[in-house]
Amino acid sequence: MRIAPVIAMFALIGIFRLFGYFTDPRADSQDIHRIIGEPARVTGPAEAGDLRVVTWNIQYGARFNRVVDELHHLDADVYLLQEVDVFCRRSGNRNVAKDLADAVGANWVFAGEFQEIGESTDPVPALTGQAILSKYPITSVTYVPCSSPESRLGGPARVRPVTALCQKPRVCQRLQQCAGRLVIDVP
Repeated sequence: MRIAPVIAMFALIGIFRLFGYFTDPRADSQDIHRIIGEPARVTGPAEAGDLRVVTWNIQYGARFNRVVDELHHLDADVYLLQEVDVFCRRSGNRNVAKDLADAVGANWVFAGEFQEIGESTDPVPALTGQAILSKYPITSVTYVPCSSPESRLGGPARVRPVTALCQKPRVCQRLQQCAGRLVIDVP
């Protein structure tokens, strides 16, 4: 019967995950939710026009090259990304938010939502969270905690950045994507 190997595989994954509770570096909530990034390294397009915003759960960025190809294809001004890994084994131990921003030439901010126990291979905690990539400078960023019944290290969060887009009056509005716990305020 083929069910036994599947059960054995899940048991092994569980054991390795449990091992991570004893070996992974621990981060407190402040470290997990710290906002990092390069919010103003790109000045943005000079021309006025419509604002293209894309929201996408990238499933950790584990298929990084496919995500990059799709971001290039979408060619948005702002990307609101959920389930973005930073230094997790499953996504190649990379800072997915920074590497995506580098690939599309954008500013970026990231705030962790949870520490991923069992995913760290370095002395740095592995995190999953929310990221915003923007072709315009992000002038202010705020972390907004949310309540959750989940018992993981960290907790759901919103990242509330303000971008310099006021030159486009018809897009100067509040865009909200609650499912991904992100809020972007455009002045």
